[in-house]
Amino acid sequence: MTDTPGPGHNLPPDPLIAAVEAESDAVTRFLKDHGTLDTWDADTAVRCQALFTDVTKACEALDRRRLQEGRDFKALQDKKYSPPLMLGTAAKAALDRLRKGWLQREQERVQREAAAAAERAKKLADEAAKIVAKAAQNKKDPLGAQLAAQEAEQRAREAQAEAEAAPTRAQIKGGGVRTTSLAVRWDGEITDFKKAYAHYRSHPVVIQAVKDAMQRLAKMEATATKDPNLAPPGVRYFTVVG
Repeated sequence: MTDTPGPGHNLPPDPLIAAVEAESDAVTRFLKDHGTLDTWDADTAVRCQALFTDVTKACEALDRRRLQEGRDFKALQDKKYSPPLMLGTAAKAALDRLRKGWLQREQERVQREAAAAAERAKKLADEAAKIVAKAAQNKKDPLGAQLAAQEAEQRAREAQAEAEAAPTRAQIKGGGVRTTSLAVRWDGEITDFKKAYAHYRSHPVVIQAVKDAMQRLAKMEATATKDPNLAPPGVRYFTVVG
């Protein structure tokens, strides 16, 4: 069902829209005769001010209605969609807490197993190195010693391959769902401001941020003091008309 009138029906003009259009037409006529300051006198300035006031009021009235209609529409949207969206959001949050908890637990297990595999590979590599060193000195059974050394090295290589192939991140995958894992990101924190500033002070981002902060301070102090003689070195206080 729609409020749009059918053929043959004419809606009366919207008074607020009509007011803006009328004031705009008046401004257009004014600009046609007085679009340059060459034609201006004191009376022209008064007419311009009056037109400016009228078109401003008309625009503000229309904009107030626009904003109110937007608020009314949003209220209807919220009434319709907020309850199910809140329900769905709560459901997502509950599942998210559980899946992240499971991933965190799995991540700890994966890390333990990876560390254990790396430790086993190191242990077998150390043992293989010792066996190889002894084999080089074995005079009684050099062939047997060499074979034992080769076997030890093979075990070390296999353990190293297993350690390198061990997963490092827990994942939820399979069953046709998108593979999911815990997000990993790097972050930075300033622990010594002086040392960090000495490092970053020539960076363009820092230079611009300092300039912006100093400009804001200059404007604040100029507004507070209203005295050009109180401006600090490198700063000028002045008035702006307009």
